Amino acid sequence: LSTGMRETDYNMDGVKTELIPFGVLTLKRKDNGPMANDTYNYRVTIGENAYTGTMEKSFDNSYIVDIGTNTDGQENINVVITFTGYTFNRELQNTSSEFSVDKTTALEIANKELKENLKQLSKDKNTGIEVVMKIVNDYSSAEIKNYYWYIGVVTTNADTLGVLIDAKTGEIIAKKV
Repeated sequence: LSTGMRETDYNMDGVKTELIPFGVLTLKRKDNGPMANDTYNYRVTIGENAYTGTMEKSFDNSYIVDIGTNTDGQENINVVITFTGYTFNRELQNTSSEFSVDKTTALEIANKELKENLKQLSKDKNTGIEVVMKIVNDYSSAEIKNYYWYIGVVTTNADTLGVLIDAKTGEIIAKKV
């Protein structure tokens, strides 16, 4: 379950629009194998609030749903997913609370790394700049759990910058300028 705020129209175009909460629940096999073509029903309980429905098949062989809410990670979160003959029931843990590099520190690292490039982009005072930040995970195998902060910048002129920061070490893994 990934939560946060996003634009209503979610266009990376250098123009910030109204923000709304999101909570994307994703179901995917650990081994990245194919999911059964089935109906996956969910119940997500965040604190006292429950969200229920049916998940949709995604392009990457997972099933997803946006429950339209976010969380600060302090609430108890329980997920129950049912499909033919199976029930998956888990109490979720706040993975980002284990990061050595929090979102504020990640933004500071990105700002320091991209500072000169951002100055160049903002020379034209008529150019809008939009920033997106998200957690990216690497589940290339069932044993690997690597998390990264992705911070991307795009202008109304379609110029883009970005960094990928290791959430444990703060090391910059990749940079696009």
